[in-house]
Amino acid sequence: MIDEYQTTRSIIRFIEDKTLVKFLDGKMLKKNQIYYTFIEDSDIMISCLYVKILIGGYDGVISII
Repeated sequence: MIDEYQTTRSIIRFIEDKTLVKFLDGKMLKKNQIYYTFIEDSDIMISCLYVKILIGGYDGVISII
């Protein structure tokens, strides 16, 4: 089991490496539909909640890891 510090570092690495962007780039998302999934890395599994929204005429994705 990993401690809180290691978990935080793993999530930060996951965001900085743009793993989430690569994962969501291949998804077909409907607007205002909430999705939930697990994204697996080499040594960890991260849960992710995300939704596609419209912001100022542009499509955007909000994600909670």
